[in-house]
Amino acid sequence: MKRAHVVGRIVALLGAASVAALSAVAPAQIRPADPASKFTYEGGVANTRHNLTQRPIGGGAELMNPVRNDYGEVCVYCHTPHQASSTLPAPLWNRTTRATTYTMPVSQARDGVAAQPGAASLTCLSCHDGTVAIDSIINMPGPGRIDRAQERGQNDAFMSQAWRNPSGADADTHAALDRTGCLSCHSPGSGRNAQDFTRALIGTDLRDDHPVGVPLPSSRLGEFVRPDRSGDRLAFYDRNANGRPDPNEVRYYDAGAGAAVECASCHDPHGVPDGARGGRFLPKFLRVTTNGGALCLTCHVK
Repeated sequence: MKRAHVVGRIVALLGAASVAALSAVAPAQIRPADPASKFTYEGGVANTRHNLTQRPIGGGAELMNPVRNDYGEVCVYCHTPHQASSTLPAPLWNRTTRATTYTMPVSQARDGVAAQPGAASLTCLSCHDGTVAIDSIINMPGPGRIDRAQERGQNDAFMSQAWRNPSGADADTHAALDRTGCLSCHSPGSGRNAQDFTRALIGTDLRDDHPVGVPLPSSRLGEFVRPDRSGDRLAFYDRNANGRPDPNEVRYYDAGAGAAVECASCHDPHGVPDGARGGRFLPKFLRVTTNGGALCLTCHVK
């Protein structure tokens, strides 16, 4: 049947006005796959770089097969519904979290001891400090694929019998994907033409980053904006006064020593829309835009 005839039948059945309306909304609702993609950063975490499956994002993804596993599930790289970590108090946490001592800013010292990041920072650092492979998890998909030893230590000689890539290729080792291994390809001058990850791998020296694990000061509150709400170990700036912490609101986390700023105070790893629901997410998974200093001015009086 010819295309013109099909279109004519649709118009006859629906009416010209209905067809025009469908044509108007279709481009916004149906986004063709971009084989060279850049992630769209719309609609959910699956469309962001925090989707660690080897989805088609351009040529070369198969080169990762020998050094990391594509579990085929977006959430499993961080979370598991069962057998979650018992060492890190984060929601159903599934990643290896090494006992790491971070070099902190001198200004964070309390009683001569530098504060260390809390759980809401350690979750982020479990990837971004570059000490653990991105596929080093406790509970791999499928029955009987749990490695409790990976709560605190990475199994560098990876268990190829426990998991096979959907492609049929085994990851030979996790070790190639620590900071050094990643940057052997993902850095300028590597000659591999891979995405530059040098800014994402911040290391264990946090002296050049915004302090984390540091409590909201009590002696100089005049220089800070108090959170609007506090309770259940969470204090937050209730921008829309609805009484609950929304993804686009900065918050402090209380791990038992009082409200403290952590990585997740300013970043939501699942993405935050920049405006209307369904819009593009703010860059760097920020909760509040940096335009006009809005993010900084949420907490700081300047």
